[in-house]
Amino acid sequence: MTSRPTPSSTAADQLFQQNQFAQADEAYAALLQAEPTHEWAALQHARCAVQMGEGRLARDRFAALLKAH
Repeated sequence: MTSRPTPSSTAADQLFQQNQFAQADEAYAALLQAEPTHEWAALQHARCAVQMGEGRLARDRFAALLKAH
């Protein structure tokens, strides 16, 4: 499990930092397909939903992350 940014999350992290949340959301989703236990990507994926105003989706993503641990 990876709970910190990694080289594989760099592109998505940059998009998030640039407030390009929809693109970051897609990038984290793709990363999670490749690395399903990547905790940092799961956390950031949930944070993207918050930033996009998707409260219910964010809650579900945070809940899934917590349930996995």
